[in-house]
Amino acid sequence: MKTFVRGLTACMAVFSFLLGGAPTPAVTASQWITPLELDFGPVGVGQTSPQMVATITNSGTVPLTGWAGGGVNSPFSASQDCNITGGVLPGKSCHYFFTFSPTAAGTFSATSSSSTNAGPFNIILHGTGLGANMTYDAHSLDFGNRFTARGIPAVAPTQVVTIRNTGLVPLTDWAGGGVNSPFSASQDCNITVGVLPGHSCHYFFGFSTASSGVYTATSTSSTNAGQISVKLAGAAHPLQLLGGGQQVSPLSLDLGPVGIGASTQLSVTITNNDNSNITGWAGGGVNAPFNASQDCNIAGGLPPGASCHYYFTFHPTSPGTFTTVSSSNDSIGPFSIGLQGTGVAPSMSADALWLDFGPVNIGHTPQQVVTITNTGLTPLTGWAGGGVPAPFSGTQDCNIAGGVLPGDSCHFFYTFSPTAAGSFSTTSSFSTNAGTINIKLQGQGLERVTTSVFLPSIYK
Repeated sequence: MKTFVRGLTACMAVFSFLLGGAPTPAVTASQWITPLELDFGPVGVGQTSPQMVATITNSGTVPLTGWAGGGVNSPFSASQDCNITGGVLPGKSCHYFFTFSPTAAGTFSATSSSSTNAGPFNIILHGTGLGANMTYDAHSLDFGNRFTARGIPAVAPTQVVTIRNTGLVPLTDWAGGGVNSPFSASQDCNITVGVLPGHSCHYFFGFSTASSGVYTATSTSSTNAGQISVKLAGAAHPLQLLGGGQQVSPLSLDLGPVGIGASTQLSVTITNNDNSNITGWAGGGVNAPFNASQDCNIAGGLPPGASCHYYFTFHPTSPGTFTTVSSSNDSIGPFSIGLQGTGVAPSMSADALWLDFGPVNIGHTPQQVVTITNTGLTPLTGWAGGGVPAPFSGTQDCNIAGGVLPGDSCHFFYTFSPTAAGSFSTTSSFSTNAGTINIKLQGQGLERVTTSVFLPSIYK
């Protein structure tokens, strides 16, 4: 019986060849993996990235078995659903699952190396850990001159400092911040789970005393993002026999991180605590990338008890930290306001940097997608390049009016349409105002395999 079966198989191959068909395919183990390189982009220290997946497809004629390796060192982790009973069957797929959990700031890379009965393969991983970060708008507060009478305390209006989480990690571990009398301090920052990225909280400062004198203090506190230091000043007098001067607060502003091409504005309040109108306003201008305007120089001057404002904007055109001083003078005297701000360059990340389309029959056109995420503070614009030669093709949905906004994503769509057998590879290079990204593409074109079998009528 075995001899008969072997003879029949040989006859089938001969008849197939004579009729122009291909012989029965050889028994082979083969696999293709995509993506072959992944980038998690920026992830906050202590946080865990969304999961990224590489797909392993059995492109051979026998099950994929003998799975070994694949592990990666911290801060990456790996798991898979491939090592199953009976192996991954021909034409079926399984997956490797990767995450990135940085415990320190910095750039990290790793390679997941595995092997099966079809041979070894590597998947390259990248990620960037970012620590906690914050900015607070006012660094120096002035409560001005306050007056007491018959032991009644002089009470100044509460002033507020806003702390903004500009990182990817919740602001936690709040400590300190208290001040001695006649100042007072409270805050709404020390909350469960911390101040989330993109959110803000506040420090509230007060000044109240029945004792005359000039007072200063510094509120110093700390978080997982570093230290907060706010200088406080105030004065109290027993009687308003003389003019109380002018109150300028805050005296120091931080306009925080701002994306190149974007802008932000903060204001300073000038209050007339004197007995006569404030006139003769002069100065106050600042150099680029700051700009200043004001509503103080009004007809007749600023009346006693009234307030006006200086408005400062920060519009960086290059990355870096910038400082300046706005110096003014009026009928009460001179005052200066310190300014600082940080320009942040555009940034982006692509989740897959190396795509493999594997074996594709001539006439078929599979597609794979790469997601580009705006990880900066400026819209992604100026898209150029990205095209690839045949048999690959590329399109995208990124070049939109207004650009891809911070935190948003867009996509590059790649296809592989082989018209001949063979191995093909190329690189898609595109640029934006955030720089250049290169994505490697590869694939294998296959002739369509057909098998013709002639059987004698006795076996039909």
